[in-house]
Amino acid sequence: MSNKEDFMYDEDDSVKFIQNYLPQELKGKFSNDDINYIVDLIYTSMNLKDSLKKMQMMILISILMKRN
Repeated sequence: MSNKEDFMYDEDDSVKFIQNYLPQELKGKFSNDDINYIVDLIYTSMNLKDSLKKMQMMILISILMKRN
């Protein structure tokens, strides 16, 4: 079995996990769509080769998190 077959990403499980571990003061602040969007941004930033683009993406993520 390859590594790709070993790891199966389930979006619903990911959202449930994150919603479960949010601090109490943040529970209910983020919709499932918000969480999926942030996870997608983080995944995208991790795959960027250019460190400036990574930094810009992380700044965008932190701004989005503070916006709510």
